[in-house]
Amino acid sequence: MSARTPRTPTNTGAPANSGNAANAGNVRNAGNTGNAGTARTTTTQLPLFSAEIEVFIKVKPNVEADVKEKKSTNPSSLPPFWRDWDFDLHNDGDGRAVSAQQTRAINAVKATIDGVLGRDNGWKCGIDRSIRDDWLQLGPQTEPRKWWGIEITTPLISVSKQWQPEINAVWEGLGKKFDFWADNMCGLHVHISPGPTRENRYTLDQIVKIAKGTYFWEMPLAHLVPADRKYNQYAEPNNTVFASGEYMGVPGGGWSKVFAKIESAATSRDNLLDALKGGRTGSRGCTTNLSTNFAPVSEKGTIELRRLARAASALSTIRGILLAVTLHISALRYDFDRASSRKDHPDDDELVKELAGCIKRLPETCHGTRFVHWLKWCQQVNTSGNAFHPAQINTREEAYRKGLPSPTQPTYRPRSEECPPEFCILPTYVLAPQARAAAELAAQGTRPPPQGKPTASPRGGNNQSTSTTSRTTAAQGANKRTGQDSSTASRSPPIQAGRGGGAPASGRGGAATRGRGGGATTGGRGGGGQGVSTATARSPTANASPSTGGSRTTRLPERPAAASSSSRTAANGASNAASGQRRRQQQGEGA
Repeated sequence: MSARTPRTPTNTGAPANSGNAANAGNVRNAGNTGNAGTARTTTTQLPLFSAEIEVFIKVKPNVEADVKEKKSTNPSSLPPFWRDWDFDLHNDGDGRAVSAQQTRAINAVKATIDGVLGRDNGWKCGIDRSIRDDWLQLGPQTEPRKWWGIEITTPLISVSKQWQPEINAVWEGLGKKFDFWADNMCGLHVHISPGPTRENRYTLDQIVKIAKGTYFWEMPLAHLVPADRKYNQYAEPNNTVFASGEYMGVPGGGWSKVFAKIESAATSRDNLLDALKGGRTGSRGCTTNLSTNFAPVSEKGTIELRRLARAASALSTIRGILLAVTLHISALRYDFDRASSRKDHPDDDELVKELAGCIKRLPETCHGTRFVHWLKWCQQVNTSGNAFHPAQINTREEAYRKGLPSPTQPTYRPRSEECPPEFCILPTYVLAPQARAAAELAAQGTRPPPQGKPTASPRGGNNQSTSTTSRTTAAQGANKRTGQDSSTASRSPPIQAGRGGGAPASGRGGAATRGRGGGATTGGRGGGGQGVSTATARSPTANASPSTGGSRTTRLPERPAAASSSSRTAANGASNAASGQRRRQQQGEGA
């Protein structure tokens, strides 16, 4: 596969916009390139990014069996981290033993990444103290004490490079050895450097612009992220530590007072940075746990966006990175002088249009994930007060990792109703061995699944339930709620995406895919499916279905199947898999 061809394109937008490569998915306003009336005409300086991915991992059963066999027959053939791995150790056990196991997990992940990308790749793996694996709760018939929380960090990468294949290759390689789980203890943090090279640093004027953008887009950004990221102790709104009164007074005093407050602190770079983080480093009131963290400017030359939701797949990682990058581009190009006369907060429609314009200003290396369509989906599901249960989120992430279509999933209102049991069915890979075997039989119609509702992790669990009521007819209950049939829909041809979305891949914007592009998920348990929902149509947008209790059925932007090339090939671009036979998918959309 060519190094210039992203391995997992997902540009499958609406048919009405299938051939418009210049349009980034805003079907209702095909000529909109963001807020053209308030954007300055400037040359886009391409930034660099580094992503921090927080996730739980567990060794896959087949890998565990293989390691155990080699331990008994030829232990010297194993690297130290596998040779010393204690498969019976619980993550809430003896402190020293747990610490040693965490080190083994870090080394195993890093060795896997090195095996995919080669040495000296710049990727790192470590432990973040906010990811408490001993707090992890999954539900009945699971093994939460055998999961280990880690943080994977990418190197600083230019958006002008072919960066998507590298991220895809890493997730693919890790997925061969580990299972993944992400809950409200996990987040995705993205550091942005102004670029175009590592040597470039933020100027005082650029920091002022980023700060203005942070405040100006705060409210609509909070509407786009899930409920547990809107007001999170590790990603608080920036107005909680600086310019609070001015921000709250926008309806009366306008944005001019907020912007003036920021400019008045910009007597020097250090003075502005101290103001934006609530004080000097180490002083009372100073914090780095803000939606936009300016503290790394001094140490790393980056500004960090911490508001992004968890990611347990390459697709979610890439989309989160693009959200951070486009917010950065917007802040540097937006006409805040003109916006200063406004006395209202921009809404999420305005932010989506602005970011749709920003994605067009980025090179093709940033296209192919249906980014704008995903933003609209986020807007639809996250502004309504509805939420997904972590079991649904991880079922969706599993589908992404396998290159399967995302399941159609109902939401619920966490503030007014208990999460229905049928929403809480865990993906099969999370279950303990005996429960997994029973679930696989249930998926074949032999017996009902033996699990009830998973319990919530204690950190920030404002949208989860602790009930463990069993529901053996979970799929039937969900069908009543969503109005959908539980049978698996027929598979459609593989999805292809090139520069223009629905057009055949040109070798720069797309890649060959396997024939797993159907808009269906299994009605039972396993293989990326979920027992609560199926898809009978390939809808490009989220759809409302007959429901009760405030829930609705929502279809996520789909991801085509991954190309059948090795991880190393995806990273190095040495093969020509993208040059094979291609078929059109008539639901194309821009980046």
